Order: sequence, then C-alpha cells, then structure tokens
Amino acid sequence: MKKLYKFSWDLYYAQCEGLFISTDEELKQYLGRDLNFGEIEGKHSETCGVLAEEDVEMVSDDPVFIDLFERNIGSFGYNPIDQIKNS
Repeated sequence: MKKLYKFSWDLYYAQCEGLFISTDEELKQYLGRDLNFGEIEGKHSETCGVLAEEDVEMVSDDPVFIDLFERNIGSFGYNPIDQIKNS
C-alpha cells in the first residue's frame, strides 16, 4: 500500500526536506543505502550520508489523499529514493 512520507535531514546551514510517495517494501529496500545530494548548500558543500529509518516519517496512508497527491504533485522537495535510484 502506498503511503506519503516526509524526509528530513538537518544540515549545517539548512534543512533538507521532502514529501514523497512509496510503499513500505520499497522504502525498506533503500534504507541503509548511500545518499548524495551534491552541493545543495552551495559550492563545496557536498551533502551525503546514509538513509536511516529516523530520517523518514510516515505522514499519511489515506488512499484518497495519496491518489490526489500523486496525480497532482508527485513529490515535493528532496526525494531520497529518487536520488539513490539516479546515482
């Protein structure tokens, strides 16, 4: 079942956050994997780490809301799963 998750990392100068849709199974597959956002805080600010369970919080499992969010927005901000898939 798809759920809406919030990703959040506290960085030195900023906050790296995002909302994304995933299943529990897909999310578990990416936990513990290396995650690299590049220089999102500016030049020479390589932002990387390991995706941990405490970095992700389930926001909603309401299927109606999830469907509307997925059709109209898809994801918002930084999506750790997309970053891992595209690296």
